Amino acid sequence: MALKNSPAIQSESRKNNEGEEFQMQGRDQLFSTLSSTCLRRFQCYSNW
Repeated sequence: MALKNSPAIQSESRKNNEGEEFQMQGRDQLFSTLSSTCLRRFQCYSNW
């Protein structure tokens, strides 16, 4: 149990959490970019 409280492991888990958070943010950005592109295309198609 002493290992869990060691600063090295705590910083490692913090790094992992930040990495996952960053991935989620990137995924959200990608998704919003894709959906806005799809919406623009759809509007172009529906204008035909």
